[in-house]
Amino acid sequence: MRRVPILILLLFALPACDGVNLQFGGLDTAALEGEILADVHTQFPTVEFEAVTCPDNVEPRVGDVFVCRVLAVDGSVGIAEVTQRDATEEECPADAEGDLCVTWEYTDVLAPGES
Repeated sequence: MRRVPILILLLFALPACDGVNLQFGGLDTAALEGEILADVHTQFPTVEFEAVTCPDNVEPRVGDVFVCRVLAVDGSVGIAEVTQRDATEEECPADAEGDLCVTWEYTDVLAPGES
């Protein structure tokens, strides 16, 4: 698998955390996409990011993990692995709302056409 040098920074584990918004049918992944996009803009200010896509209808369950894709303008795709955690866990912010929070880390970068 060919790696894209401009996004190689995404290979480092950079955890982030936020409270979880719920919507009918599961987590509000649209809101989560916005949070991850804002985070990558902060973490990697020299890279232009276009969008984040997470799966729809993710059920809120502590311990479950799902993947969101981070799309850069050059067509490269980064992977954000999202973990649902109990809001009392150390990784969650003290002001987390509800019983659940999510954390994510950037785990992989795929070259255009490999996603």
